[in-house]
Amino acid sequence: MTGPAVFVPMAPLLFRHLAGAADPLAELRAAAVDAVRSAVADASAVVVLVPVAGREAPAAWWDPSGVVPGGTSLGAQVGAHLLELAGCTLPASYVEVRARGVGAHSRQLGGNGSRALLVLGDGAAARRDGAPGYIDERSFAYDDHVAAALATGDADGLAGLDADLGAELLATGRLTWPVAAAVLRPETAELTWRGDPFGLSYFVALWR
Repeated sequence: MTGPAVFVPMAPLLFRHLAGAADPLAELRAAAVDAVRSAVADASAVVVLVPVAGREAPAAWWDPSGVVPGGTSLGAQVGAHLLELAGCTLPASYVEVRARGVGAHSRQLGGNGSRALLVLGDGAAARRDGAPGYIDERSFAYDDHVAAALATGDADGLAGLDADLGAELLATGRLTWPVAAAVLRPETAELTWRGDPFGLSYFVALWR
């Protein structure tokens, strides 16, 4: 697959109605929607790569407000929502990554280079007290490595992430990033947003 790829978080608060009056992820949401819109602009279809990994990336998620029908994976719902916010009406298919094993998933992504790839996944969820994984000092080097790889289009850097460490840090991107890296060799790359609200690390990046 040689089309554009966009890397975005899968935070439930990307649904505006769940974010409250303060809307702490407004800037992140805007950056993610802009990147998605750019990635799909010249595409014929979209493939959405979704991590499914237990409590940090549930296979079935229900909107606590009841506004959004639930039952599918959190990543799939966030991905569909971002596509909707970006005004994307292209055909979209969803590939769930539930475990390690890049080969089988990457074969599903081969072929048509006119498709855009939307990659859901978060960095470490253990960057401060109160985060899902509390605080783990290893989070900082791990997330710096991810950010550098996304900013420079370093597919080998993403592919080489320590999967066991990623699991310990509750980094859902540990599943989807290596799969994307196996089929992407970008000519340009840009990291457009990085932050860690609530002690969870989020990235937005665009590869072409």
